[in-house]
Amino acid sequence: MRFSFPALLIFVLVIPSKGAQADSIDRLRSWAHEALNAELRQDRPNLNMLTSLGLPLVTDARQNGNADSMALIERVVRKVTDVPVKERQCNELVAVHLLSRFFSRVDRGFTSEGFLDRIDGCIGSDSLFDLANALVFYCGHTGLDHREKVPGGLERLLDAQQPDGLFLPEEGDAWYYLTSHALLAMHYCKADKARIELTHEAIERHLPQFQKTEFTDGLAESLIYLRWAGSPALGEASYIGYLRGRVAPDGGVCFRYSRDCEHHWHPVARVWQLFLEVEKR
Repeated sequence: MRFSFPALLIFVLVIPSKGAQADSIDRLRSWAHEALNAELRQDRPNLNMLTSLGLPLVTDARQNGNADSMALIERVVRKVTDVPVKERQCNELVAVHLLSRFFSRVDRGFTSEGFLDRIDGCIGSDSLFDLANALVFYCGHTGLDHREKVPGGLERLLDAQQPDGLFLPEEGDAWYYLTSHALLAMHYCKADKARIELTHEAIERHLPQFQKTEFTDGLAESLIYLRWAGSPALGEASYIGYLRGRVAPDGGVCFRYSRDCEHHWHPVARVWQLFLEVEKR
């Protein structure tokens, strides 16, 4: 089994008040905590959900000293380690490693050095999306050499880069998620800076369209990935102001905003982490 990861720009500097920042983060935290507590009552909780929300959970505990976030980290550790490693499937092992790596930032890591040996052969690289995520995993979340673990992988990914900097999947229309993950792969694996910048600029060009079409998840992911890849987007503060207006009163966020849209943990995780990082400034 292989692992597959799953409005017009106004050029005005909009700096929300500290009160607005805190209110948004409090609401996002509340939604995430409630969702995580409910998920942890399941026998086998969704590890992708735990991993996505685990990163802002750690950031919140470190940055704000939030005791409830820290208590949730402890609950997640207990729940995840209750299941013996030998009973985990490949996709679960990768998520477990990522959780442990995130939690190590607050001294709650729980996997041993030999844990990564069990992941060999688990990470697929057949499709471009799987390949991008394999490179993100090895280059960004392990100390292992991607040239040994994914031979020729970075070269194959770069061969798929379009002249405009985008990456197009072999099938379907999910070009954005492939492109965003390819950006991180190139950054973490230290690809040529010109190639990274080409994709950085391509994503940045699409931000006004993401806002116009209410693609909340794509906008939030773009802003945070562009930060991780080296520099914030031009007009970031204005986009963040828009995103603050898309956080529901209960703290939920939708993939695409519309009236009565369904709140989901993935955009909540992206928006929460983004706001926490911006708050640090």
